Amino acid sequence: MPATWQATCRAVRKSREDSNFLFVFIRAYFVDIVVEPPLNNKLSAIHSMASHTSSLLFITLISTLLVSCNAASETNEKVFIVYMGELPKGDFAVSSIHRNMLQSVLGSKRASKSWLRSYHKSFNGFAAKMTEEEKDTIAGMDAVVSVFPSTKKQLHTTRSWDFMGFPQDVKRTKIESDVIVGMLDSGIWPESESFSDEGFGPPPSKWKGSCQASSNFTCNNCLSFIFQGVSLNTFELQEEMYSLVYGGNVPAPGADDSESRYCLPDSLDAKQVNGTIVLCDTVGDGIPQVLVGATGTIMQDDGFIDSASAFPLPASCLAFVDGTEVFKAYQLNKSVEGVEKLAPFVVSFSSRGPNPITRDILKPDLSAPGMDIVAAWSELTTVTEWKGDTRVVPYNIKSGTSMSCPHASGAAAYVKSFNPTWSPAAIKSALMTTAAPMSANTNTDGEFAYGSGHIDPVKAKSPGLVYDMGPNDYVKFLCGQGYSLKNLTLITGENITCTQHNNGTVWDLNYPSFALSTKSGGFVTRVFHRTVTNVGSPVSTYTAVIVAPTGLSINVLPSILPFKSIGQKQTFVVTVNATLTSSRLSGILVWNDGMFHVRSPIVAYAA
Repeated sequence: MPATWQATCRAVRKSREDSNFLFVFIRAYFVDIVVEPPLNNKLSAIHSMASHTSSLLFITLISTLLVSCNAASETNEKVFIVYMGELPKGDFAVSSIHRNMLQSVLGSKRASKSWLRSYHKSFNGFAAKMTEEEKDTIAGMDAVVSVFPSTKKQLHTTRSWDFMGFPQDVKRTKIESDVIVGMLDSGIWPESESFSDEGFGPPPSKWKGSCQASSNFTCNNCLSFIFQGVSLNTFELQEEMYSLVYGGNVPAPGADDSESRYCLPDSLDAKQVNGTIVLCDTVGDGIPQVLVGATGTIMQDDGFIDSASAFPLPASCLAFVDGTEVFKAYQLNKSVEGVEKLAPFVVSFSSRGPNPITRDILKPDLSAPGMDIVAAWSELTTVTEWKGDTRVVPYNIKSGTSMSCPHASGAAAYVKSFNPTWSPAAIKSALMTTAAPMSANTNTDGEFAYGSGHIDPVKAKSPGLVYDMGPNDYVKFLCGQGYSLKNLTLITGENITCTQHNNGTVWDLNYPSFALSTKSGGFVTRVFHRTVTNVGSPVSTYTAVIVAPTGLSINVLPSILPFKSIGQKQTFVVTVNATLTSSRLSGILVWNDGMFHVRSPIVAYAA
């Protein structure tokens, strides 16, 4: 849409909220025409007719303009989240503030249609449908930190607690039941045994929330073959042999092999596929194979073959190299259970570092089990959530952050139960510095895949030392990152001015890991200031142990930290010099007192 047309639309949209606008505008137009005196009676009639015709044309033009503006704006609308930082202090009707802000840009009529929801518990903000131009207008308001598109996130525990060294008989504390864990999830089946509150007491007295029950929600106090392919199967093929057919060889009438090779919907010939195992050249949902009577399917792909999914028929997903061999020579009889010998490793679809916003803070922080986890599953749907699938189960196998998060949350709650006064930063430090090292041979992205390593809750409850932080530390960091006064105020809820005293560098944020980057590679030097707090033995002496490859020089001063009491703090400086002949160099700093090993990764890389 041209800029002038956009400007016109904006003016009309804003003005038309006044119910009298169009009437007054048209009436004024009529008056301008009829008040002009005609030259003579003959011209008067002509003038009157022309005036009437012009008026009709003008009304038509205005109507068309309004309709066009409507169409233009509504077809270009997207859902945006307006983030306004911390909730305002005092008794405020947050929703009214949000609606008034939206009305000031969209007008009351469009605002009421565009409005979606107000966020007023965990943060201050709202969601609404807007055009890009309207979004930019709101983003420029003083009360707004940022505006970003609303996007849908794809949902991505077997004996995972044992796998991470956290068995059911692990040592516990009496105050464990006083720890509250909050989780965000898109769906839950409260009737699952996993959420049974049997044996649980009432919520802790400090609990300020409530359960909002609905008609379908119950509240309680808890909530061998090569080839080796991956999938989740609950089917029994009774040791029988089945013919293998290639999808590209059995196209349906009206389809060709360019469709059937990928087993696309309506591309397979039911007569030739019925009762067979069909080989497909891509990984799909398996539904087209079911609809034509296939007994099973093999799907080959060079995508993620280290994660398993459920299918509505016996299925296996192979890499192309193995799929090609199957196509040549083999017949499949049944899928078999396998054990991943390389575990723990970070699955291929998991996100990777480096941190795109603040490159000299290492991300991710650590890794937790989240692959092929047996988890509670809603019995309101089926295993695959396909309407043709009749299997209803209380548990399913899923993968993704939704599976890792409960493990990390439970571990954090476990650590807090032993250390109830610890800050979130101290708990995070404990989880990171006690994490088990992971192999770069099976995780080629190194620390950018697993961070500090594989989570170990039992060790995390007693880490020896912690890198602690409070609100002021984060304020210094934000000031050093160039955050504006407006954004600082919105995020913290306080009037904060960045000064030389509270302006800190990213390398001085008291983080349990170390990262340094350079855009062009070559040589880079960074100096890090850190402070550790003794939470181990009252009297202890820690010695710095450094592991560094060629090209990475790490110097720690002082290299010995003596402690005489619990809670005592000691400060040290780490100087890192890196000559980057490769894209990444990885080292380790361990503070060791003979009992505790406080481990931090050090990563230098070319951004």
